[in-house]
Amino acid sequence: SVESSSSLVNTRCYIDGMGESICSPSRFASVLLRKALPQLVQQVPGQFTQQMPALEKYVTAVEAAAFERSQLSGQMRLGPAAFLFGAWELAVPADLSFSDVLAAYSGALEAWEQARAAGQLLGSSELPLLVVDEANALMVWSDQHATELRELLMFFVSVTKANKRSHVVLATSECAFTTWLNNKIGPAFWDSWVIGDFTQPQAKEFLSLWLQQLGQGCVSEKHWTGTYQVGWAVSVQQLLGV
Repeated sequence: SVESSSSLVNTRCYIDGMGESICSPSRFASVLLRKALPQLVQQVPGQFTQQMPALEKYVTAVEAAAFERSQLSGQMRLGPAAFLFGAWELAVPADLSFSDVLAAYSGALEAWEQARAAGQLLGSSELPLLVVDEANALMVWSDQHATELRELLMFFVSVTKANKRSHVVLATSECAFTTWLNNKIGPAFWDSWVIGDFTQPQAKEFLSLWLQQLGQGCVSEKHWTGTYQVGWAVSVQQLLGV
């Protein structure tokens, strides 16, 4: 059932910018469709997704793919269950533009928030977290994609600072990335955290100081063990209690 499977789903999505090759808008949109959107939609009852036209267009495309793969009755509306058939692995549907995909993700975040407020989420209630590793891959988008790049960066601003629907972490070891990002959207919409190659004690001390600055107290031994083994980005929600 969807309910029994939802415990395996959380609100964190990690995108490996190098491995996924997010070097163009279509590639980035494909990754959002395959990785980020399913994790949200699987947690949201159908009555909430149906209120978001942009998201409903995406869900309909996934349901069609699931119908093909599973040979289920054409009369059955699958809703979140469609994702159990791996239908989210489809490439970007031809009728979904880059803007459509971002709108669908925004719709999913809004539907997720409405379900959370109503106490009807099928999974974690932690604020969604999108981590884009090797985010410097965005720097190589060609000039012909300048419009889409601007749209993506403003989308990040919209779902974080403006509407507070998600966390977005752009991770990179490229020193020029911060200058590039400043030139694209200015310094008012993002914060920079510089993390070096720490030993375990150094990493724990750094994270403890950072949490104290945010008024979140110290790192518990329970959370620290998992954080150091898995990586700070995917565990930051647990540490902040969001």
